[in-house]
Amino acid sequence: MFQHLVKENELDKDNSLYFGDRTRNKKFITELIEGLTKDETRGWPYEGRVQEKRFLYEIVANKRNGIDVDKWDYFARDCHMLGIKNSFDHIRCMKFARVVKVNGEEQICFRDKEVENLYEMFHTRIRLYRQAYEHCVGNTIELMISEALRIADKQIRIPAKNNKTFSISGALDDMDAYEKLTDSIVDRIMWSNAKSLKDAKDILINVQRRELYVCLGHALLPNIMVRISKEK
Repeated sequence: MFQHLVKENELDKDNSLYFGDRTRNKKFITELIEGLTKDETRGWPYEGRVQEKRFLYEIVANKRNGIDVDKWDYFARDCHMLGIKNSFDHIRCMKFARVVKVNGEEQICFRDKEVENLYEMFHTRIRLYRQAYEHCVGNTIELMISEALRIADKQIRIPAKNNKTFSISGALDDMDAYEKLTDSIVDRIMWSNAKSLKDAKDILINVQRRELYVCLGHALLPNIMVRISKEK
């Protein structure tokens, strides 16, 4: 998606957007988003920066300890929109962040007196998951919307370049179509009078009326994958 946005908006033509090697810096941005997920046992597998700058990959998606600006961003956004108190101070945290060499490797570290603030970061995260992301009503609505989209998947066509069209799920393979997958898809289903979308429309109407699915019971299933791996 990042490469698509750069190309579509002709950002490569603006010299002020990149410093030095544009190709290398664009690669660096995509690697920052993904984080350090590749095998490093056979050498440094990343192209955006040299291994000595490994700590830079901990800014956006920190695979070492989970302290990264991606979380800070959605904490501020979601707490504001949901009315949940955010007791974590990301501005103060950044002020006390330094790059320190630990066991021969440079890492992003924080002052010891920031420990309480960092505890609050993880506390805010678990509170958001308990009160919002994994809330039973939210999960039920998510399930119903997913079912409506699954029913409408082949019925709604998403336009792309060269007169191509894709299903809702097929749009994942084309970024021009994928960027059109907004909340408007729900409105298209709601406004449609097509018989093929009636079931999907009825589900969304039930969501609006808050006539949600009711949980009749639950069961803890055995972890089959763990048992199979142990048997092997």
